[in-house]
Amino acid sequence: LYKEDFDPIAEIQDINTLEFEDFEFSSFIEDFEYQIVVNTTETYDHPIGSNFEYMNPGIFIEFPYYVFKLIKDPIRSKVYAIVRPRFTNDESDKYGILIIDTDSNTFEINSHILINDRFADLDISPDGQYLFLCQERVEKITKLNLDTMEATTFVTDTGQWGIHKIEVGNNNILYCHRDPPTSGDTQFWIYDGNNGSYINGPTGISRHGDTEFNIENNRLYSGRSNTTDGQIIRHTVNGNVVSTELTYPGFPNSISFPKPFLLLADDNQNIFWEHFQLSLDLNVIRTFDTDIKACSPSNIYLSDFDRLYNFNDMTIICEYPELPLTENTSMVFMDDNTLIFCRSYDTNSYFFKINIE
Repeated sequence: LYKEDFDPIAEIQDINTLEFEDFEFSSFIEDFEYQIVVNTTETYDHPIGSNFEYMNPGIFIEFPYYVFKLIKDPIRSKVYAIVRPRFTNDESDKYGILIIDTDSNTFEINSHILINDRFADLDISPDGQYLFLCQERVEKITKLNLDTMEATTFVTDTGQWGIHKIEVGNNNILYCHRDPPTSGDTQFWIYDGNNGSYINGPTGISRHGDTEFNIENNRLYSGRSNTTDGQIIRHTVNGNVVSTELTYPGFPNSISFPKPFLLLADDNQNIFWEHFQLSLDLNVIRTFDTDIKACSPSNIYLSDFDRLYNFNDMTIICEYPELPLTENTSMVFMDDNTLIFCRSYDTNSYFFKINIE
């Protein structure tokens, strides 16, 4: 068996062999040439072989738009992706939400909906029935019924700033962080996601960054970015008032300009932020030499954008092959053995499905 430039990669002794698996490849999307060459008793100055077969090793979807963020459905084999350009001032002819089916037999685009709405963030209700979406500089929250795919909207009131982060808490209470200016802190607005009614706001405070709501301890976590005073904050939401309860790290050990990413594991017990794994009380459990971007549901694996690790001791399970150029990368574990990976560059995105065996 030859691969690329008449390079032999295997000798098959049994002529009845119908399959060969090639585990050595450098790219998920690049096509490789394969050829079967028969060993003969004659001498030739070139291999005598079959036609060339072109194959790529990756399971992927190519999508002609930039994907901003990706989340999974907790009860369906689907992922939802925000379609929008990387920068606020860039425009596109389509926005909206891309829905991809990811079950064991299917990996394909289901639909591209709400294409006229440029969303900033999205989150799913704890019962998995509704997807809530917000927009920057637009006073509107969209509620999508994931059973019927019916969309309804309700109006917000943030002084025309809009919302850049949305989290769904218990009883579908929405915690919305107002779109921040270039720098500076902004506050939260709280709405009832069942009927769209205003509850409170502005209340509490944070800066840019990412947010996660933990339904187990009824706490809101936010990671401050775009500042030299980067911290992760635990907020209480008692009486529908957002208040700072704990912070890490304390002054003067703050992180300078941390990335706007915060990961709450599926077990609702572990938080990953920058190089840290933290408890719900923001105590450091361990420190890594990389930023963790995904955690499998049963805490078997961790992943950054380059490698898959054993959760317990961080031994490297595998390194990911070469992927397309990226300006933005998102990844989620669908289960303990399936990782969905999205890389976006310019006006193009690739979705990869990685099966862990």
